Amino acid sequence: MRARWVLPVIAAGTLIVAVPSGAHGATVAPITCGATITVDARLGSDLRNCPGIGIVIGADDVRLNLNGHVVDGDGIGDFEGIQVQGHRGVTIENGSVRDFVEGVAVLNARQTSVRRLSLFAHRHAGVFVSDSEDIAVEETKSIEIEFPGVFITRSHNVSVGRNVVSASGSGIGVRMSDHVHVTGNTLTRNTCEGISVADDATDNVIEGNTVSANGCDGITFTNGSDRNLVRGNTVIRNIAGVGIVTSNDNVVADNSLRDNAFVGAYVFGGDRNRISGNITTGNGDGSEGGIHVLPDDAGNAPTSNTISNNVVTANTGDGILVDAGSINTLIRGNVAARNTDDGIDIDSPGATVTGNDADRNGDLGIEAVIGVVDGGANAASRNANPLQCVNVSCR
Repeated sequence: MRARWVLPVIAAGTLIVAVPSGAHGATVAPITCGATITVDARLGSDLRNCPGIGIVIGADDVRLNLNGHVVDGDGIGDFEGIQVQGHRGVTIENGSVRDFVEGVAVLNARQTSVRRLSLFAHRHAGVFVSDSEDIAVEETKSIEIEFPGVFITRSHNVSVGRNVVSASGSGIGVRMSDHVHVTGNTLTRNTCEGISVADDATDNVIEGNTVSANGCDGITFTNGSDRNLVRGNTVIRNIAGVGIVTSNDNVVADNSLRDNAFVGAYVFGGDRNRISGNITTGNGDGSEGGIHVLPDDAGNAPTSNTISNNVVTANTGDGILVDAGSINTLIRGNVAARNTDDGIDIDSPGATVTGNDADRNGDLGIEAVIGVVDGGANAASRNANPLQCVNVSCR
């Protein structure tokens, strides 16, 4: 059984020293702004207008329970609400942190949990994790954060689960990190991305999140973010659904991509990515549509990408569009129906189209340029253009 402690009254910035309590527990003495916690502690009252760091964790294996109280900054200076630096085995839980640069900063830490916190009005991030390993950020709620609600950088094996971020600069950011699991979060009404994975962030999993009504793409991978998995997410009413930009070997599978303004999913200059098994419906403004593969702004060709087994319906524009300059794209086993333009439009010779079904689209079922490889078993019917398919054979 864990020992109980009474915390003595301290002045700001002094070290908390453990004092054993009586057998039947004890009241909790006040903790002031700037205190350094070296033992398990439970906050007894709100901390208001802290002029610097709110609370510092100063030892391993410390549990800080905010006990429903608020740690509040004065809105001035570059200070964290709660700081963990260079320690392991720390837990921070059960309260609110507001009006600092970062609500909670986990720096060069190990085996640390941040959970059940409300984070409000921070000038950088709600929870900031840097150069750390085996970290969990769970069941937090971030509102009106200037940049991401949760931001992970240069870290390994981080779990980000069941958090809510809304009305902030962005939802969750992952940079230069690997084996980050972003699962079961709700990211809504943020100014830019719901989930952003960038700058050589590799081998991460984005699964089971709800990403809606954000002012940029719902989920993006950029700048060499390779071998990531996006699975089972609901991505609706964002600017775009899922975007892969100059990144390779990512898998976007079994997601619901609905009612995004420009496109459900796109690959912009990346190689060997796979977009498979998604429900992609109601996306587009006429220029793109359901799924789009295209070279990046520097003209780098997307190479050997696969679009397979998706249901691509009722998009404004083409259901699936492969731009000229793409290399060796495989379009296989998709259902493209009731899109306002072509069901599948392939403008790149060398692409292979096989086993797709394109019905009731606003123009052709499948429109392919000369040089597209007809893999057979394509079907088209009841499309507005009586040719049904061009440069491939359709049943």
